[in-house]
Amino acid sequence: AKTGLLNNVNGLAGFVTTVDGTTVTFAQLQNGVPLNSREGIELQEALAEELVGFAPGATIDALREQIAALDPA
Repeated sequence: AKTGLLNNVNGLAGFVTTVDGTTVTFAQLQNGVPLNSREGIELQEALAEELVGFAPGATIDALREQIAALDPA
């Protein structure tokens, strides 16, 4: 994956291999991330962990629910 940071915006995009060996392509963009904060990085790490554990055959709605649960707001 490749990270990016610019004026309170964090980005992460790339590929991850799930526990069953499936390759998942993803992109994440966060707007309004406080400067000098680990908040954006922690959300990126949490997303990667969720994607690695994403079960084969799971629906995109199930993944949306998992990702929504990561939102600290």
